Amino acid sequence: YIYLTLAVLSTSFGQLLFKQNAPLLGKKVSTSLIISIFLLVSVPFYIYLSLQYINFAIVFLSDAISIIIIVVFSKFFLKEYLNSKKLIGIFFILIGICILNWKAI
Repeated sequence: YIYLTLAVLSTSFGQLLFKQNAPLLGKKVSTSLIISIFLLVSVPFYIYLSLQYINFAIVFLSDAISIIIIVVFSKFFLKEYLNSKKLIGIFFILIGICILNWKAI
């Protein structure tokens, strides 16, 4: 589960850093932009390694968790507004994860 955790965290933090640097694209190349690209490029390798040890369904359902992490971290680190549509979206993602993992519960 270490590779799966790295994949989820790399996706989440890579997206956050990339979003933070989006206004600077084309103007300036910052260290955090390079780090975000590295994190996002490393995700397929972590997914591949995860699939060597973990069931396919669990690996790809875990990707949905990264969406929730991105929304929550964006609220705290990027000071984004967390509106009712985002909360409803998070709720449905969690419901979907529970439904698809019902046998494991």
